Amino acid sequence: MTSSSAEGPAERVTIVVPVYNRAGRLLSEALDSVLSQDHPNLEVLAIDDGSTDETPQVLAAYAERHPGRFRWTQQENRGQAATLNRGLEMAEGPLLGYLSSDDILLPGAVSRLAAELEQNPDAVLAYPAYQVIDETGEVIDTMAPPEYSRVESVRLQDTIVGPGALFRAEAVRRAGPLRTDLRYLADKELWLRLSQVGPFVRVAEPLACWRRHGGALTVAEQGREMAEERLRILDSLYAEDHEPELDAVRDQAYRNALVLSATVIAPGFNDPGERYFVVDGHAQEVSAAAGERSTAAKLAAAREVIAELRQDNERLRAEVRNPLRAIARRVRQRRSGAPT
Repeated sequence: MTSSSAEGPAERVTIVVPVYNRAGRLLSEALDSVLSQDHPNLEVLAIDDGSTDETPQVLAAYAERHPGRFRWTQQENRGQAATLNRGLEMAEGPLLGYLSSDDILLPGAVSRLAAELEQNPDAVLAYPAYQVIDETGEVIDTMAPPEYSRVESVRLQDTIVGPGALFRAEAVRRAGPLRTDLRYLADKELWLRLSQVGPFVRVAEPLACWRRHGGALTVAEQGREMAEERLRILDSLYAEDHEPELDAVRDQAYRNALVLSATVIAPGFNDPGERYFVVDGHAQEVSAAAGERSTAAKLAAAREVIAELRQDNERLRAEVRNPLRAIARRVRQRRSGAPT
């Protein structure tokens, strides 16, 4: 389904793709997934953020193969938020989206989301469910975000909006550009501001793929900076915004932010399920340890508490694990006929 009607042609949609050192299969898959969309009035705008590999040559080849549908430009390396801001400034038409250079739009995504915005003229953003894929493209999971609530997003520290979202250019101009001081969570902060301009609409079916990359080192390198950004977003939100609904969830928001941040940077947490098990029920303890301190001090204090909780959890697991091993050994011995 496209958004064209008897009243006129379909509204122009620009998908911005920020790119940095991504020459290869993943970039081609991302660009091809947008260029193969069935929307009749679509352009792809790729912004190369100072790549040092063959990315510029790849983008130039795409522009030659897809005149009128593919544009690209280069800049010195400025980071993803600044790159996206430039792309949003250069975009043509009333509807915008962006796609990470290793993610994918599923067939029909742009038409479906554009139609949703056409049917909901007050909405400023439409977002879909999405699939989680690995580096080979294998589907790992399907994520079905709930209806967007600004208050719940703040309280639970859940971004809610995933890849594939489409939004109105005018609404983004009113909300303001992405914050360039945020390296990892700039989009999360933008959604909080954009939701003040107008409502979001959710599309239940998966229309995009988010690619998960392996490697604990990457998580460790990003963890501390991402943790600090989460708290800085809350600090700036509550410094400027005093809606009663947000004030009511302030303590819960900071508590959850501290827990999520500290578990990311606490040593030894390789499994998300283990993080949840260890921290669940101790959020108040973590929050109390942080107190009214600087962001770095809050994280350090919360990290110490969670490290202690993890040690307690290891002891508990050992107490449970050892008797179970003994029982299993006896069962094996009985089955083999050996004396117990």
